[in-house]
Amino acid sequence: MPITNHKIKRSRLILSIVGILAFCIFAYFYAHVERSTVNYTKNQNAVSTTGEIDQSVTIEQAFVADKEGFCGISLLFGTYDRSNTSSIAISILDEQSQNVYQKEINTADLKDNAEYRLDFSPMTQSSGKSFLLVISTPDAKEGNAIAIYTYPDTEGNKAYLRNKNTTADVLALKTYYQYFDYQTIIVLVYFALVIIAFITYIYKYI
Repeated sequence: MPITNHKIKRSRLILSIVGILAFCIFAYFYAHVERSTVNYTKNQNAVSTTGEIDQSVTIEQAFVADKEGFCGISLLFGTYDRSNTSSIAISILDEQSQNVYQKEINTADLKDNAEYRLDFSPMTQSSGKSFLLVISTPDAKEGNAIAIYTYPDTEGNKAYLRNKNTTADVLALKTYYQYFDYQTIIVLVYFALVIIAFITYIYKYI
């Protein structure tokens, strides 16, 4: 039994609908992006460290989240090329000095001259908000402590505090964000419309 034009058109319509739905699902998940911001200017000629952060030292670094969906940080640690066994407490405070994130990690998990990332659930309405990163080591002693790399403040960022004393550097800190990127979805939809128009033209005139 020959295939009628009606069945062909119906098959094309079903395939088109399935294709559009598949594209929409892909676009939705693809537009949920992760971005990072480097909160310092990397200059290998001027790199320094906080020095050993033992139990007598508290480090504080103020920063501003520049995007929605603030969801993590990473710090560049130095272990003095040894295996330390102390713990390090990391807290993030919001503009009301409320603790929005807190974690204690074992310095044995840190690698020398490497970033260590901490993730948490994306925060809503985080863009433009100020936060304070607080770092302390309740049981670290000289020879069993880590340091964090620092760089000179050249971007107008706030320098970190060491025991409430202002320094000239900023911590080697990165911030991470997960959010729905509307610009990405607009571009994807535009290309989808172009493809649909092209396919329609082929079906109609070829």
